[in-house]
Amino acid sequence: MKYPRVVVADGTLEALKWLALLLMVADHTNKYLLHDAAHTLFNAGRIAMPLFIFVLVYNLARPDAYIRGVHRRTMNRLAIFGLLATPPFIALGGLLAGWWPLNILFALLSLTAIIYFLEGKTISGYLIAFAVFIVVGSSVEFWWPALAFGIALWWYCKTPQLAPLIIAVVDNSSGR
Repeated sequence: MKYPRVVVADGTLEALKWLALLLMVADHTNKYLLHDAAHTLFNAGRIAMPLFIFVLVYNLARPDAYIRGVHRRTMNRLAIFGLLATPPFIALGGLLAGWWPLNILFALLSLTAIIYFLEGKTISGYLIAFAVFIVVGSSVEFWWPALAFGIALWWYCKTPQLAPLIIAVVDNSSGR
């Protein structure tokens, strides 16, 4: 059976990214300024992370993205902005151990690193990707489910098949 390839126009991807940002800001406003009083904002905020992940992995799954160095540039940007966001993220409080888990930018960074090593298609790359998934997945926001969801979406965008589709649907319905 043939599954449909995901095709999204660049303008639509940009709109999805801005929508995710708007939803994230609304969610953070609700959490930190309104003390979780607006349930609608909380519920709308649950859409931000899957949207950010989709936009990221769709771009990483583009033909020749690996060869053009998209993964490395993306990892560099995510690392820089993740580090810049860490002090305010910690200052806002509400974390489990002062600094843990690391913010979503580090989750996106680790997802990008995993995909980078998977794209290399080597045994050592697969082992490193697995190690990053296991170790870093315990230290980032949204943990392993976000990473598994992103890997499944990327896999489906690269090669539309039933297995990544099932993983993405089951993982996304796991009740984060």
